[in-house]
Amino acid sequence: MYLVIGVKHSLQVQAKSRGDLRPNPRFDAINVVVLAFQNDGDSAVEVHVLLCSKSESCQRYEFQSHT
Repeated sequence: MYLVIGVKHSLQVQAKSRGDLRPNPRFDAINVVVLAFQNDGDSAVEVHVLLCSKSESCQRYEFQSHT
């Protein structure tokens, strides 16, 4: 059994758009996804960044930050 108590999280998605238009998932690809997690009572923030590029395969980066 896996139990998670008091985890703060954040999700950010960035997509390219055409001109002044808002991103449309039918036409505009997602380029970056950022996930951040922090346990209650812990100052460390765990960040995962997923990048996608036309010239390279998708890449994943992980960071840990202490505030």
